[in-house]
Amino acid sequence: MRNVAFRLGLRMLRRDIAAGEVRVLLAALVLAVCAVTSVGFVTDRAGRALGLEANRLLGGDALLRADTPPGELPVLEAQRLGLRHTQTQTFPSMLRVGERLKLSEIRALGDGFPLRGQFTLGASSDAVPTVAIGIPEPGSMWISRAGAAALDAKVGDVVQVGERQLKLVALVVQEPDAAVDYFNVAPKAFINLEDLPSTGLVQLGSRISYRVVVAGDAVAVEQWSVAVGSNLPRGQRIETIADARPEVRSALE
Repeated sequence: MRNVAFRLGLRMLRRDIAAGEVRVLLAALVLAVCAVTSVGFVTDRAGRALGLEANRLLGGDALLRADTPPGELPVLEAQRLGLRHTQTQTFPSMLRVGERLKLSEIRALGDGFPLRGQFTLGASSDAVPTVAIGIPEPGSMWISRAGAAALDAKVGDVVQVGERQLKLVALVVQEPDAAVDYFNVAPKAFINLEDLPSTGLVQLGSRISYRVVVAGDAVAVEQWSVAVGSNLPRGQRIETIADARPEVRSALE
């Protein structure tokens, strides 16, 4: 009886194949599998690309932000895990060029910054932008184009930063971790971290924001975030692409 049913089923299958109905069904099934696979591949690639761009907006893969010196643990942990790392310090201060004064945001950059992304510089407001190699050399500085316009500063001018005079060598066209500033209240200036002590601006009560930035293997970055963030004091927090910038988080979602 089973053999008869099997032969009958096989005969009907051959008939359906000859009629073309099963072939249409198989073609539709193959097309559906290919479509789902293609969409998944494109989604994965798009997610990876967005993640990379988001890291560039951070200047790295993760960072520790603090309003007091963060100590040696973040750097030692990054070294232990084989991660690239650097530090920055940001604070408001007055810049002076000749007789012009302007409240600015000073950013002191450590060697290697940014770990993701890049600075784009120009020699003047209408010059062709070029990608920066490294950070400002000791004794020099960069200023955003808006800041240079407000101070009427040109490349080659001497800028007074606290007790130190630095030479303006380039205008910043684009920076990797820029936040949106619609009103441009405090244009940015960039100096070498080694020059910061000589400015005399680091004093008790100075409003300095410290950052330790790391980049490297995703697993190691996650381990660093857990190790450093497990017992943070008040005023310190770990930031990644998942929680640092609302606009980045919305784009990723």
